[in-house]
Amino acid sequence: MPHHTIVLETEWDPATKFPADWNTVPIRLSAKRIKTEVIMTFFIGVDLHKTQFTVHVRTEEKVESLEQIKQYPTTAAGYAEFLTRIETYKATGAAVKIGVESTGNTRFFKNQVEKAGAEVTVINTLKFKVINESTKKTDKHDASTISEFLSKDMLPESYLCGKETENIRRLLKSREACSFYCRTEKRGSCTFSKYGTF
Repeated sequence: MPHHTIVLETEWDPATKFPADWNTVPIRLSAKRIKTEVIMTFFIGVDLHKTQFTVHVRTEEKVESLEQIKQYPTTAAGYAEFLTRIETYKATGAAVKIGVESTGNTRFFKNQVEKAGAEVTVINTLKFKVINESTKKTDKHDASTISEFLSKDMLPESYLCGKETENIRRLLKSREACSFYCRTEKRGSCTFSKYGTF
């Protein structure tokens, strides 16, 4: 509902602190209307894979059909094209929200799209059984389902650890893999052991 502010303006006599003459001093009423801006939001569902990602877009008024869904390669050119699309939406004053499943390259994807001003929700795939148990398991249907639940604020979010923590995790995994290799190959005198790392 629109709101109005009524402003009463008149002239005051500093000596009496009352209007100089209520009968002669004009009183002007002005009504100022407070504008309420409704920001459009683009809800984007992304089905992310190693070599490509599928994108489905919807707003409160319009939903892309499966035929309109676009796919992008996970290359520099593919990301550049998608970021340009996001920037086009942002240029209209709209908000852009993206939902994407947690995969091996989600961190890189998230960092890229956030540069264009998009808000990213990383999905906890273990809790989001709608996709895991879907009978129509295709990239397009998954992207469409993600955008739908994102628009309803019903996506279970997954915590994405910081970059430093992620690097430590990868280092530990690499160490474990090397340790396993040395044990299975019966290389007790593996170079690593010389430095007391195993």
